[in-house]
Amino acid sequence: MRAITLIGIIALMSVSVTTLAEENLKNVRATKRIAENIISQIEQGKVDEAFTQLKIYWPLAPGEIDDLLAHTKEQRKLVKERFGQALSVEFIRTEEVGTSLVRHTFIEKFERHALRWQLSFYKPSNHWIVNTIYWDDKVSDVYST
Repeated sequence: MRAITLIGIIALMSVSVTTLAEENLKNVRATKRIAENIISQIEQGKVDEAFTQLKIYWPLAPGEIDDLLAHTKEQRKLVKERFGQALSVEFIRTEEVGTSLVRHTFIEKFERHALRWQLSFYKPSNHWIVNTIYWDDKVSDVYST
C-alpha cells in the first residue's frame, strides 16, 4: 500500500511538472525568459538551481541531467582558474528556424575570456521544451558569417 501511494505521488508530481512546462512555454518570448533565468542563476553561481529548473522543461532523464550538472560544475572550476572571475552575462541573439526551433545565445564574461552559452528549444506540438544546452569557449562562433 505504501509503495502504491508513493508511486501515485510521483506520478502526480510528473503530471504537475509537465503541465507547468506546457503552461509556461507557449511562445518564443517564454523560452527566452526561461533561458535568461537559467543563465542568470549560472551567473550568480547557482548552477544546481539552474539545472533543477532545466529539469522542468527538458524531457531528458533526470539522471542524465544530473550527469551534465556534475560535468558542468567540474568544468567551471577549470574555467575559473583559466579565465578568472565571472563578471556578467550578455544576451547576444535569438535565432528562430521555421516554427519549431529557437536558440538563445549568451556570453558569460570573465576577466580574461568569455564562454558562449546556447539554449535551444523545440516545439513538437503546442508548447516548447528544452532541446539542448551547450556551452564552450568558442566566442568567435558568435559572429555572423
